[in-house]
Amino acid sequence: LLFFAWYAKRNGCRVATFDPAPGHIDGARQMMQEQLPDCLERVSFFACDGLECCNCIAEPIELLYLDAMDGEIQNVTEVENAENQWYVSVVQSVEHLLPVGALILIDDFATKGKSVGPYLLAHGWQQRTDIVNGNNMALFERL
Repeated sequence: LLFFAWYAKRNGCRVATFDPAPGHIDGARQMMQEQLPDCLERVSFFACDGLECCNCIAEPIELLYLDAMDGEIQNVTEVENAENQWYVSVVQSVEHLLPVGALILIDDFATKGKSVGPYLLAHGWQQRTDIVNGNNMALFERL
């Protein structure tokens, strides 16, 4: 969140962060206040699931970062299956807000994000990288 907020201030855009746990949102807001208070006005905080809050956004999305609920389901297979569908559902719900050139950065791509890759490739996106800095992430760009 800190990097995205810094980037938003530098480039005159906004960041929205969603988490269903109000305590996580409170912690994120406190972190921003302590570490980057001059960027706080660029961040909107929503205490809800990203999929449920997609209708809160009306302006174009230039960068969508998908990272989901690692610890909320104990069974790893259940997490991966639930997240695979969640990632696709989020993309589908905001697709109309993603202009040409928009980027989607997907965390846990090889496991929980593996269903969204084929969906994006079939809908006008190009995969730019498989791994970002050795992490399990992928970057897609809308063509």
